[in-house]
Amino acid sequence: MKTGKKDDGLKPVLAYIPKEAMYEMGKALTFGASKYESWNYKNGIEITRTLSASLRHIYQFLDGENLDEESQSLHLGNAMANLAMAIDTYYNHPNLDNRHKK
Repeated sequence: MKTGKKDDGLKPVLAYIPKEAMYEMGKALTFGASKYESWNYKNGIEITRTLSASLRHIYQFLDGENLDEESQSLHLGNAMANLAMAIDTYYNHPNLDNRHKK
């Protein structure tokens, strides 16, 4: 059987991303869309706000709390969602990159 050729070069293999992680991040983003509005983060959010929110969720998880009280979704999924929003801001709203720079 002959198969087609495709050179993916250095493209990231997105299939390596665990489906559970994507699902948890999706749950957090879905809750955010219902609370604020769909695609709200695409308007841009200061990068330190999303990074701080991500760290708060990580600290809560480290302290033994699995689920966010308001959304009832996994803190780690919320952290991932906030990191994804920070990355979106980095690429699409560089004017909102308000990190302290030496």
